[in-house]
Amino acid sequence: MERVLARYAAHLPLTTRQICYALLSDDGLAKQERTYKRLVELCGMARRSGRIPWNAIRDDTETAAEPVAFTGVVDFQQAQLEAARAYRLDRQAGQPARIELFCETAGMVPQLAAVAEPFGVPCYSGSGYNSLPGKRGAAHRAAEGGHAAVHAVASQMMSSASRSRTNANSGSASARPATAAPPPVCSARR
Repeated sequence: MERVLARYAAHLPLTTRQICYALLSDDGLAKQERTYKRLVELCGMARRSGRIPWNAIRDDTETAAEPVAFTGVVDFQQAQLEAARAYRLDRQAGQPARIELFCETAGMVPQLAAVAEPFGVPCYSGSGYNSLPGKRGAAHRAAEGGHAAVHAVASQMMSSASRSRTNANSGSASARPATAAPPPVCSARR
C-alpha cells in the first residue's frame, strides 16, 4: 500500500479502490470482495496509526450539505475577494464544439480534472462506462448550449497480468501470459 501511495504521490489522494487495482496489477492479489474488504480495513488501521497520512486516501462515501454562512462582514468580504480572484471566462465559449471528458468511476474525476481544468474542460463520471444518465446529461448540455460536443472517454482497463491471475484464481482455462499493464485508454467521440 505504501509503495502504491509513493508511486502515485503526484495524484493523491487516491481511493481505496484505486489502491486495490494497483495492487492487483503489481502483486497478484486475488480479485475477490474479501480481499478488497481486508484492504479497506488495513487502510483504516494505517491511517489511524499514522503510518500513512490521513489525507493520502480519499473516501467518497461521505456526503455533506452545509449552509453557506459567514462569521461577519469581514469574512463575507474575504469570500467575495476570493471569488473575484477565481473569476475567469469560459475557455470554450464561442467554439463550434465543446469538449467534455468522461471516465468510468467517480474516483478518477479529481485526477483527470487536475489535468483538464486549466484548459476549461469539464470532467464527468458516468459511474460505469455505458452510463445512461451520463449520456443523457451530455445530450442535455449540448442541446442547451446549441453546439456540437466532443466526448473524450478515459478508461483504465484491467491489465493482462490481473486478468491472468483472476482467471487462474477462478480456475478458468483461458488465462493469458502476464504482461505489463496497458496505459489508460482514451477515445474521443463526436
